[in-house]
Amino acid sequence: QRDALPPHLSRVGWLDGPVLDPNHSECSARISRHLQYLSPATLRGSVRRLYDEANRKECPTDNASRAKTPVCLQRSRVCAMDLGPLLAAIFISLLGLPHGALDPVVAYQQKVWRKLPGLSLFLGVYILLAVGMIALWCSVPLLGFILFLSFSALHFGRDYLRYSANPLDHWAYGGLIIGLPIVLDQTETVQIFDYLLFGPTPIALVWTLQLAGILSALYLIIHLRKVRFAATLELTALAATAAYLDPLWYFVVFFCGFHSPRHLITVYRTLNSELRFVGFVVMLFLTILTLLAAVAVAMQVEASVLQLNSLVLQILFIGLAGLTVPHMLLIEWTREKS
Repeated sequence: QRDALPPHLSRVGWLDGPVLDPNHSECSARISRHLQYLSPATLRGSVRRLYDEANRKECPTDNASRAKTPVCLQRSRVCAMDLGPLLAAIFISLLGLPHGALDPVVAYQQKVWRKLPGLSLFLGVYILLAVGMIALWCSVPLLGFILFLSFSALHFGRDYLRYSANPLDHWAYGGLIIGLPIVLDQTETVQIFDYLLFGPTPIALVWTLQLAGILSALYLIIHLRKVRFAATLELTALAATAAYLDPLWYFVVFFCGFHSPRHLITVYRTLNSELRFVGFVVMLFLTILTLLAAVAVAMQVEASVLQLNSLVLQILFIGLAGLTVPHMLLIEWTREKS
């Protein structure tokens, strides 16, 4: 196949080129810029054949022998794994997940359980809800994704309680949080959505989220005069973050810098000194347990280096979706009870 290349493109031959994941559209697009005469579909087909053939052979380790073996393709030479998703997942795991790990302590404080059987029942229902949400997403990705966005908008919107008691303000704040990335950086956001939906994102969903983001921003701007100046600073900071950072890191900043600390501070203020220590231990234990579960899932999935970017995002956000459902239900129930 290399011999079929035009002379001026022989330097892009497969021998000194890398392996490509045939399912990775970004890699195919990147190489197609060098091979302009090939369509992405044709390129992916050729890469798939080379990829399959390479996997059936043992490749020599030394470069001299490798250069004589056309099908021995070196992985990750062109599209090495982007460390961004992995670093973002680490930040969210260490700085974001702990606030949800306090839920058993919150439930104890609200007298949901008092003894070991009650704790077992609480954790059983909690895990069942989380697993149910994950199973729904894996079975019907679009439905699971839309539910996750809706729950997140409602849950994040409650952060605005410090500025306003109006439920419309809460929905607008939640809609802004969800909508900002796709309004300001549609390409990058849709690429993440494609990973999470295991396929192309419906254009109707993109337009809906953009409309929700724009309407939410207009609503909050109109009503800013009714709230404290701190609300203006926060909204400005979030908008600037969404404009200057890519969508994933925007979410990291909001989730770890705004949402999680607020929840931790609010919960810790309501706990006595004994429960605060217990809460810290429980939070540490459950965070580590969740991380180990995520690693166990990742180890069970066969993926090339090039597929790890999407795998990290899928485990991160689908896992968050599962944990969001029981966490949000508990927090909403606690708030209504208060």
